[in-house]
Amino acid sequence: MNQNAVFEQQLLDALADFAPTLAVEKGSYRINAMFDSKQVAIVWPYPLAEVFLDFSVPDGVIFSEWVEYYDGESDAEQILDIARTVRNFLLHEIRVVKIDRLLKRSELQFQQAGTWSSVF
Repeated sequence: MNQNAVFEQQLLDALADFAPTLAVEKGSYRINAMFDSKQVAIVWPYPLAEVFLDFSVPDGVIFSEWVEYYDGESDAEQILDIARTVRNFLLHEIRVVKIDRLLKRSELQFQQAGTWSSVF
């Protein structure tokens, strides 16, 4: 893992509304963001373009997912996308729905203006 102070500060700034904490453990950034009783735990083995997220409510983790970014996406673009996902989860009513019964795939959704959308 290559630590990057500029990257770290950009990530903390993007999540500033959610009391973020950042640590380096086992070759990865570990970031926690919280609001009210919800939390998102992020593991990012930077500079790899894979990010692992656990979404929690008081009863525990309700959804886990990983996101892979494509070559050419800048750190800033990746940070903004992660911040948007965190914001969608923490600031809105959420639900987990099954969207594919055959493959047993679920989706984490948030509600805004009466419409349900994926947090991603």
